[in-house]
Amino acid sequence: MLHGVFTFSTALKEIIIPDTVVKMGPGTFWGCKELKKVNIPKKVDTISERTFGFCTNLESITIPSNVTSIGENAFGMCKNLSSIIIPSSVTSIGTQAFSGCRNLLNITIPASVTTMGSEVFQGNPILTSVNVSFKEGEQPAGWNENWNVLSDGYTVTVNYAK
Repeated sequence: MLHGVFTFSTALKEIIIPDTVVKMGPGTFWGCKELKKVNIPKKVDTISERTFGFCTNLESITIPSNVTSIGENAFGMCKNLSSIIIPSSVTSIGTQAFSGCRNLLNITIPASVTTMGSEVFQGNPILTSVNVSFKEGEQPAGWNENWNVLSDGYTVTVNYAK
């Protein structure tokens, strides 16, 4: 497991993680401001809290289909993150997992997500919509009631299933 290995690296721009890695521990790439591209191995099943926090130049990431959990603030303050695909294997998304992702326009949360923290998208001024698979008023019991609250009490537009 990688755990805080590259914290605050100023030279790291791209990394290919070996296929033998199965967990990305807390803060693995925390504060790697120059990191733009990461290849997450297919065996990784957890993206822990703060794994990519403050990777301000990270632009897009594809989460492998083996991942079941995205931790608290896992992508917090990834200001240039404009695209992320959450696979249907993910069942849990932590509090403020995508907070401060200022270039994230929209995102789809798969039906597999049964646990959702609070203020998941806090501080995302241009996020226009979050697509969910449940109907309005049928929010899953494991979702925090403030999951879609942004800064200053504003909420993101939710596109509910028909």
